[in-house]
Amino acid sequence: MNAPEPSPASTYGGEVETLAVEGNTGRLFPVASLLQQHAQKILSQDRELSLQRVVLDYDEAEHILEFRGVVAHHLPQLISTYRRSLVLVQELLRQHSPASLLSSSFHPLEDPSFAYQYVVPKPLYELFQGPLQVGSHVPFSALSKIYPTNPERGRGWSLELGAMAASIQPWNSLPLEGAASQIALLQAMGWMFNLLTANSPFLQGTLSDKRDYRLEVWGDHGLLASSRYLTDLALTKNLPTRPAGLTDYYRYVLRQQRPLVLPLRKETGSANEYKYTFLGIIQPNDTREFNALTYLQMDQVRAVDIETGEEQDVHPSVAHLFNGFDFLYYPRYGARIRLHLPEADQLDPKLFAQAVESRNEPLFHSLLRQAKVQTGFLCAEGRIPATVLPTHTHPGWERFSIPFVLQTALVRSQREVFTFLASTPLTWYDLAHRLPSLCNERTQGFSACVKGINATELARQIWALARQRLTEEEVACVNNEIEEILDTRMAPAEEQVALFETLSQRTTKPSAFRQVIEHCSMI
Repeated sequence: MNAPEPSPASTYGGEVETLAVEGNTGRLFPVASLLQQHAQKILSQDRELSLQRVVLDYDEAEHILEFRGVVAHHLPQLISTYRRSLVLVQELLRQHSPASLLSSSFHPLEDPSFAYQYVVPKPLYELFQGPLQVGSHVPFSALSKIYPTNPERGRGWSLELGAMAASIQPWNSLPLEGAASQIALLQAMGWMFNLLTANSPFLQGTLSDKRDYRLEVWGDHGLLASSRYLTDLALTKNLPTRPAGLTDYYRYVLRQQRPLVLPLRKETGSANEYKYTFLGIIQPNDTREFNALTYLQMDQVRAVDIETGEEQDVHPSVAHLFNGFDFLYYPRYGARIRLHLPEADQLDPKLFAQAVESRNEPLFHSLLRQAKVQTGFLCAEGRIPATVLPTHTHPGWERFSIPFVLQTALVRSQREVFTFLASTPLTWYDLAHRLPSLCNERTQGFSACVKGINATELARQIWALARQRLTEEEVACVNNEIEEILDTRMAPAEEQVALFETLSQRTTKPSAFRQVIEHCSMI
């Protein structure tokens, strides 16, 4: 079967996060700002990257490098751009430091509190966790206004685990009419991404019971577990039922989101403005119902300029919830929608909220068009894949490419895959909730079964359907790597465990871990 040509309107993007480690010790390596800036200059001047500007930044900590900013109309071009960027930065680290990029998405040895001392002082983090011990940017007087009770807690989140983690977040543009079904399929397929890419089975020098411990960052005992708001844990869940339309998706997401920050009117020129420059909403009582939909139906709220501490009245706007500020949903095993509406501030916020609450899909679509979604974007952002880099054992780029290629294949084949899934006894809960948890259990993984259906065989059938919607050039990005992983039932996590167990029989545990880290270092 010949794959249909991708829509010329389709775009591809995403972010790649990587951990930097010291070669001799294997410990996390904070990349100095001068070295990061030097790397950015090299990326900006590289001839092979002249058509795409790759932004190199820090994620939560100085040892987590984030590659972003690439938008392509051709999937192989996107993958090639990030490949080239990673090679250039790896070469620079080797030349000017003892560091290397790590093909693991959660550091196998480090203590989270140690990792967090290298946190990048972004003001948003202080609203999440409270004042930083060093480099605080939010005056305590401003924090006290945002949180009238126990301001030192911030929102009550514990960000330490996040300072240990990295991931790949592929983006695919979605058509308005098919977006709900496509995001539903990605949420139903989170287990498959985990099955193929899991690569962090260790925790603080011990073998954990998870194939990818990074996903525990967003678990019931992860960084949101200590939040002052009970609804925050729902922000890490897939939808409870399959969404029939976009209003089903947003009804769940916006009901769980308690607004925290608002954009300033002035332009900052920063792609990550929401982390640095914003107004903080003065929060109602912790137990009072206050979510994005109730916010849109209010006449005004009080907010605080985090730089000056000055209070001001703000009239709610749909623009406050999107256009870079739609980050307060972190599905642990799924994907989320990112939405940019160039004229969102022209919409009636109360009408927008009513369209969502009443599940009025035609009205909702009309409002998105009115806000010029066609000149903005509506994208799926995958949240599951681990960052798998070339190593001595697997020197190719096929494993790195799996998240981008698989997500693209699923987005295009959602009708065929859902038709196939309807022929099985599996429910939405089985796919979006049970299978993801089972597949990440080290004792289950490729052997996980639900209602007599084995996850490996299910993945094999789904991939056979989905890959038919790819071009030959797109399939070539992964070659037969997905089939190989499924045939051998060995993803990076299983290979790391096998190596560690072999090494542990002939050397000390610390030495075994150092050798595992060396094995996972990018070549």
